[in-house]
Amino acid sequence: VGDLGWCLSGWYLKVGDLGNLLVTCLIASPNVLVPLFFCPTKGHVSTLYWFKFEVWIAIFTFVASYFFTDYFFDVLGMIYNFPHLKWNLSAILVGTSNQVVPIMMYVHAWYFFITYHTCSVIFIRAIRTSVLGRIPLMNILSVIFTAWLFSVGEIYGTTLEAIKEQFHYVDMDWALSHGALAYSCYFISSFPMVYNLDEDRLAKWTFRRTVENSFAASMISFILLDIVCQFVITGWHK
Repeated sequence: VGDLGWCLSGWYLKVGDLGNLLVTCLIASPNVLVPLFFCPTKGHVSTLYWFKFEVWIAIFTFVASYFFTDYFFDVLGMIYNFPHLKWNLSAILVGTSNQVVPIMMYVHAWYFFITYHTCSVIFIRAIRTSVLGRIPLMNILSVIFTAWLFSVGEIYGTTLEAIKEQFHYVDMDWALSHGALAYSCYFISSFPMVYNLDEDRLAKWTFRRTVENSFAASMISFILLDIVCQFVITGWHK
């Protein structure tokens, strides 16, 4: 809601890189402030679930924004339009597009991914703790379904009229079909891996394990994404 309101205000065109980054951080801040001040805390903050979860998402988001966004440009045909921004950070040897990723998009992606992964954990847990969870195939399908659902949902959501000047796709039908398959590769690994964070109350994760697990999920997603784009959805080369 805050993001949409900021776009509708038109002020993002007037405040430059620092202003947009500060507003984006303000929009993201409840993800830290709410659990920090309103959730029971015992022990060091690095041992708390919400903190480890958000660090896990931050690491995965950074890797995805830095490396994977180029797949959005090349494979999904996404066009960024931020001529008013100069602070950018993108991988230099990934992708063929000349497009870049504004620094503020890293923060945007972080709070979006917090939402996606929180919902996925709830859904996957609901399946695995139900009668359906006794069927191994259902556990796999629940991950695939949530990965596809959030992929399609975000692709569709970023084409809303209010933000069409910042985002659009060259071919929306392609993006929603083949592109969504590519985007799903992000979450095929990240959803089930972050789900395991402190899921066993008798085997809480250390902060180090949390960091290592997030980097591992990022690498798995990277490999899966590249393989799928090379051998499965090859039409984007044309």
